[in-house]
Amino acid sequence: MPPPSPTPSALLPTATLAPLSDLGYPSVQIVIGDVAFAPVALVGCLNLPSGQRCLSTPLEAPITRVVGAAGSITQLQFNGVQPESVTANLFEADGVALLGSQALPLRPLPVYILPIEPGTYILGIEVAWPEGFATYFFRLVVS
Repeated sequence: MPPPSPTPSALLPTATLAPLSDLGYPSVQIVIGDVAFAPVALVGCLNLPSGQRCLSTPLEAPITRVVGAAGSITQLQFNGVQPESVTANLFEADGVALLGSQALPLRPLPVYILPIEPGTYILGIEVAWPEGFATYFFRLVVS
């Protein structure tokens, strides 16, 4: 009798992504009121002595959609490496058509005002710092 086949979990171990700050990327959250929202995806590159290392990955967010009222002011919170520049890009829900782009001031706190039109959007927060750059993607529902 042949030996039993290995289980799928033995063939494909589950990888866990280290916290972004451990990988050299700042962690970013959008805060509305007292609720913090994490991004659902990240695309970025780090400039290392050995060359550029890039990453494109979905992220596990406890709350998968940023939900807020039209025109609400949101705050961006960064942990780890502090950004030198931040740009907000608003896309249609399909993530293809760019609706608008705006550079956000870093001081005193980076804030973003939600669209005044209710709907579903993708918000890309582009962040640059001396060692790299990244875009964090959030699903956005405006009511």
